Amino acid sequence: MIRGRLLTPASVILGVALALILSLAYTPPIQALSPGKDGSPTIGAANTVVNTYTTLAASASAGNTSIQVGSAAVLGVAPGDLILIVQMQGVSMDTGNTASYGAITNYNNVGNYEFATVYGVSGNTILLSPCGGGLQRNYTVGGGGAGTGPGRAQVIRVPQYDTLTISAGASVTAPVWNGSTGGIVAIHAQNTVTLNGAIDVSGRGFRGGVRDNATSTAGSTVYSTYRSSDSALGGEKGEGIFGFQADYDGPNNGRFSRGAPANGGGGGNAHNAGGGGGANGDNGVAWNGLGIPDTSGLNWANAWNLEVPALATNNS
Repeated sequence: MIRGRLLTPASVILGVALALILSLAYTPPIQALSPGKDGSPTIGAANTVVNTYTTLAASASAGNTSIQVGSAAVLGVAPGDLILIVQMQGVSMDTGNTASYGAITNYNNVGNYEFATVYGVSGNTILLSPCGGGLQRNYTVGGGGAGTGPGRAQVIRVPQYDTLTISAGASVTAPVWNGSTGGIVAIHAQNTVTLNGAIDVSGRGFRGGVRDNATSTAGSTVYSTYRSSDSALGGEKGEGIFGFQADYDGPNNGRFSRGAPANGGGGGNAHNAGGGGGANGDNGVAWNGLGIPDTSGLNWANAWNLEVPALATNNS
């Protein structure tokens, strides 16, 4: 977050992209046909979204001068608009039940991104400006299976401002990443961006493992288990550049337990272990930092109370 700054030079890209961070100072794309076309707005409200989003609907290769999107209407683009294409998920990784579980074996274009100018729109086909030779990178959609997450990429309309002002107390944000789109703020400014407010995408990226309130406990196999379809053998893994829940299921058999998938969080050992986001959280009792002392031993309660009065009966 940057506050109270006047940012130059002419082109500023501001964003956080789940698995990638876009530079705050960016050279204007050579294909940008209409810099300043979206005017010089002042953002005065909190949580303002300035981008529109859709999926990349088919794989695309370097040199292509058109792309297929999920909905050009939702994206709302016209000739001269600037778009950002980002490959979000789809790496290959080790899925064996060993300490190597989750090690990335091939990035499969994940992390690729580029800016392009809309040359025309026909249905859900977006024609790109031929200047610069079309796409510069490859993007993969679909696929997946054992050891490889499905390729997922999104396309974002990037407003082209002359200047942009974000007032104090106001903010620009993105929709929460939903497994297909969101989580990124991208802005092109021809001259200046004045940040008296904030650009904030906190909590808008890849999702954490979902809490499981089951009461089952793990057996002796837990300490050698890096992946499992059994929630008794660990918490749920967090999302990352491989994928999320359904992508860990099936042939990958790894939705639960301690192995960390690519850059996602592992679920930890045993049912109430930490990992993938939290450990046995929200039992309905407020946290005061002192926990629940073990008083099962002889005179242990007295020992706790010597440390902090009444600590032995604390419930947090």
